[in-house]
Amino acid sequence: MAALLLLLCHSFIQTFSQFTTTEQDIYINSQQKLVDSLFQKYDAKVSPVSTKTNLSTMGSPENRFNITAFLYYLKLVEVSEPEERVSFVVEILTYWYDPRLRWNPKDHDDIEYVYVSEDRIWIPPVQPFGTSDYQEFVEAPNRQICLSSDSRTRGYIAARIATVCPMNIEDFPFDTQTCQIRLTSPYFTIDEIKLFGEVYSAIKEHSILSTVGNSEWRVVSLSDKIELFQYNDSFFSIELIIFEIKIQRNPVYYVYMILIPSFIINAVSIIGVFLRESDLMSRLNVGLTNIMTMTFILGVMADKIPKTPTIPLLGIYIIINLVIMIVAILLMTRYDSLRRWLTRPAANFAQERQPLLFLSAVRKHRGMANRDALIAEEGNPAVEQVIYKKNDEKINFELEPKTIGLTKEQLEKYRNDPFWKPVRTVLFVLFWLIWLAMFAGAVAIVVLSPKCAEKQKPDWWQTKVSYQVLTPTFHDTDNDGVGDFKGITEKIDMLRKIGVTTVYPTPVIEIQKDEYFNSYDVTNHMEVDRRFGTEDDFKELIETAHNRDMFVVIDMPVSSVSLNHSWFRDRNEEMFVTARPSDVGYNSTNFHNFANGVKYLGYPTAANPVLNWNSPKVVHSINDAILKFLLLGVDGFHIDHVSQLAVGPNGQPDHDAAIRVLKNITTTIRNFIGSHETLSEKKIVLFSSLRDIEGLHSVARETGELHYVIDNTFAKLSQETCKEGVAHCVHSALDAAYKRHEADDYTPYWQFSNSENSRLATRFDAPTAHLLSFLQLTLPGALSMYYGQELGLKDVGNPRTQRGIMQWTPTKEDHHGFLSEAKDIGQLFFAENDEADQEDNFETQFQQENSQLKVYRKLAKLRQRDEALIVGETVRDTLIDDVILFSRFVKAENNTAKGSAYVAVLNFGEKDFDIDFTTEDTKRLIPANKFLNNVEISATTTGLKTYTPRQKINLVDEKLTIPPKQGVLFKF
Repeated sequence: MAALLLLLCHSFIQTFSQFTTTEQDIYINSQQKLVDSLFQKYDAKVSPVSTKTNLSTMGSPENRFNITAFLYYLKLVEVSEPEERVSFVVEILTYWYDPRLRWNPKDHDDIEYVYVSEDRIWIPPVQPFGTSDYQEFVEAPNRQICLSSDSRTRGYIAARIATVCPMNIEDFPFDTQTCQIRLTSPYFTIDEIKLFGEVYSAIKEHSILSTVGNSEWRVVSLSDKIELFQYNDSFFSIELIIFEIKIQRNPVYYVYMILIPSFIINAVSIIGVFLRESDLMSRLNVGLTNIMTMTFILGVMADKIPKTPTIPLLGIYIIINLVIMIVAILLMTRYDSLRRWLTRPAANFAQERQPLLFLSAVRKHRGMANRDALIAEEGNPAVEQVIYKKNDEKINFELEPKTIGLTKEQLEKYRNDPFWKPVRTVLFVLFWLIWLAMFAGAVAIVVLSPKCAEKQKPDWWQTKVSYQVLTPTFHDTDNDGVGDFKGITEKIDMLRKIGVTTVYPTPVIEIQKDEYFNSYDVTNHMEVDRRFGTEDDFKELIETAHNRDMFVVIDMPVSSVSLNHSWFRDRNEEMFVTARPSDVGYNSTNFHNFANGVKYLGYPTAANPVLNWNSPKVVHSINDAILKFLLLGVDGFHIDHVSQLAVGPNGQPDHDAAIRVLKNITTTIRNFIGSHETLSEKKIVLFSSLRDIEGLHSVARETGELHYVIDNTFAKLSQETCKEGVAHCVHSALDAAYKRHEADDYTPYWQFSNSENSRLATRFDAPTAHLLSFLQLTLPGALSMYYGQELGLKDVGNPRTQRGIMQWTPTKEDHHGFLSEAKDIGQLFFAENDEADQEDNFETQFQQENSQLKVYRKLAKLRQRDEALIVGETVRDTLIDDVILFSRFVKAENNTAKGSAYVAVLNFGEKDFDIDFTTEDTKRLIPANKFLNNVEISATTTGLKTYTPRQKINLVDEKLTIPPKQGVLFKF
């Protein structure tokens, strides 16, 4: 009975699956027919806006083309008050009617709407007006447009908009600002189009508005309106869609950090100024300290707000505090004089004047200040008499010693006074609390104040020149015909001289004996391949590199092994992805016979069984291998075929599961590094390649698991595949790469040649190959050079192969210096160049002034020295005929350059080309603070004779002439 139920269930599932598939196929076919019919005669370059209007109806809404902008999401990102600039992230739907895109749903399987790529239809040019910055998040080719059967068309805009927002600071910090996002369609007149704006009602609700602000500002209201923008001469008028956003400041920070502390400081300072127990200078110091504090607060506040003629409320408050303190100081310093003046006797003032003057002279003559102090110190003030005589009159003055403040006896009366004792205690505690608060505030200001802008410091792998070598064909030190680890160690100083910073030997881990190059034919993850040397030899290579501030990265095969691996020979089924006859993928072509009716998954071919990462044994074994090589000193791992870390029942990649496995690997590495003191400061790089599945790599990069992905697009280009010319081919490849890197936000890593494709100088003629290497060395990000690429080496042998031996010296018995000494070892295992060219070797080119190797060296060194080439942004390349131009510089404000700026000019054509840098296409490459009359040549290709490095040229008075298949890099 159970078997019958299972059979019925299986039958139902199959029927349902067939039905669903059939319905889906019908829908797709109907949709395709609909789209084909819509676009059969449709021209996206022609606008549906009517320009045929009569004067009587011109400008009426019913005769104009209607465009609606619907704001359905907004987020406040940044408020820069000194610059009066506010940035928002917005999502806007645009609606319009295109009568050419109308259909009857009944004729097309009741399809009411379809989605098509934006580049297929005409889009009304709705764009920001009066903004300081505008950045769309989704490139046009990646956006979808919804077409409805009634000809209504819906577009989508997601962007960051920085708009100028004039600040009214009168009520600062209790202020509310009104900012506007303005959109328009500038290409059409107000007689031809009508604009409508609308804010989605849901985001106007308080619960939503409270989430779209930030910690300092909250959005209090959103509204929309249409305004007419017209110049005074009425020559030009456009309609503006205005989304008005009111934002209100949260004043808590300013209340607790400025208002309350300044009030307390001022109140305590006033008490201190009028405290009679203190001497005059102490009270004066209290007042002056308060004034300096208030002035400092004013300065801090002034940096926070725009420089407008309006004095903000907080500024008025601080100024009032200043005025109060200044008045208090004046009153304090003149208090005694004022008191005596107010209490002077009303008797004959004139008659008293002479005795007073006489008294003053007496005091001054005798130095009463010193005497008074002495008398007070003795505690026995004596009364001194002074007699003033005039005519028959005689006046006796009794002079008493003058004391400063209260005497000791007077103070004793207040020591235990029930009123003054708690007052003194409170003031003492309050003083220290205020002092501690001021000290904490000073520390907070130092810690929280913006730091000086530091130079950008990318991670070591982001800008380095990596050099991939095939271990068996690089250099042989024991003369057995096979290159070894010691051979790489022996040549590492030569690599360092030409600017190499990362050595990438492959293979390193033990592979099967009849294979020398395929690192995926691994037979033991825990051992180095002894044909290339011992583990100590490999460790010596790493230490030698580290002593020269260089890095070593290796391949770590984590997805598949060789058929000769012990796991496979022992038929250890648990270790591999397998399928049984009842499984879905059993009959798939990527599954191959294993044992006992079981099949294994092979990738990329049957020679590489795919590992089962659901097995704890696989996980532990691979992790142990990674950790071992980390302890040996390896700086990074190439983890390829990431998609095979997890597969579905049919053997197809499971992207989400593969990312989880990758994350487990990287977490293990991270935890291991953190737990070892010798590795805790080390940054390990993980990278992969686009030759696997591109979409998966994007996800891996977004999750932070891969540091970069090798872009090997150029390794597949050739003269034959570039049908429209090399320049167009290169431009398209660069354009696609830029978009990919910008969308996925990972460091570009350029590879133009590798061990799996023909060498660059074989796929292209020699000058073009050299020009492409020149291009590679000037692009942003990191790059990987394949050994011999710097010399312009070609494929060798018969049949031709890109895996020939490295050519260190001219042809001799040591086989181009591949062997450590001249020795007859018979026929080499690997192919060798048999051409008579004596310049295609490292030794000869290193001695020449402008050889390919020297050009490579110059550019590689330049990438390490100049910030513009290390972290500078790239102004996207411009294609003019067969010439590619782009610039590199660190961007500052207003399209200026910080430091040097470089421009690369590459002529892939067959004739000389003159470049005029005063045209619009070329002027955009030049930063605003750089001038064409002061240009210096930095590097040129080998065949360029008209310009030399460090030559000064004036591009205002003359054009830059580039011969065919040559390039130049110049700087400002």
